[in-house]
Amino acid sequence: MSETNNAAKVLFLPRLAELCGATGKGGPQWGAATDDLNLTVLTWSKEQGVARDVNNELDVVWIGVEGTAWVQVDDQQYTLEEGSLIVIPRGAARSLRCVSDQCSYLSMHRKRHGLSIENRLV
Repeated sequence: MSETNNAAKVLFLPRLAELCGATGKGGPQWGAATDDLNLTVLTWSKEQGVARDVNNELDVVWIGVEGTAWVQVDDQQYTLEEGSLIVIPRGAARSLRCVSDQCSYLSMHRKRHGLSIENRLV
């Protein structure tokens, strides 16, 4: 019987909040990609964020890590804060605006063709 070593594929980040603001500027702070997933931590200052966009390819999960942001999905507004999660279905219009001094969240989605995430593991 062959034994597969999956240890190289395990990604464990016990302190996700430590990645927030790591670059000193808004936008992506950390990224990782597996064979199936793209993961990115994004940080924004107050009034910064993501302009309205429609992703027709796949569903996206955003998990709040710190601070507070308003997320608009189609005609509904949601509050994304530490520990909250929002699943944004493909085809939905979405935007995000940071309403605290700083906000950060983890974005996860199935790997997209043509999108390259640089692995920046800590």
